[in-house]
Amino acid sequence: MELFYPGKLFILSFHYPVYFIKYKLTIFFLPPYSPHLNLAETLWRILKGKWIKPQDYISKDNLFYAANSALANVGKVLYVNFKNNAV
Repeated sequence: MELFYPGKLFILSFHYPVYFIKYKLTIFFLPPYSPHLNLAETLWRILKGKWIKPQDYISKDNLFYAANSALANVGKVLYVNFKNNAV
């Protein structure tokens, strides 16, 4: 069985369905387009809409700096409530 766990996500190969039962894992298939269910899409929407200002788009360097500083502060200064961010 191949088991990768980046963060809290588990990606399992389908060769061993016994492990799904043993570890009580459930596969949840997303619809083809479901940004409100995708945490990365929610974070990206809030990053673009609230944390990056229009003047940050003046140059590529300004944009990279603003995006990097915002992402570095997620969980420290900037917070996202993923539970209530459905579109």
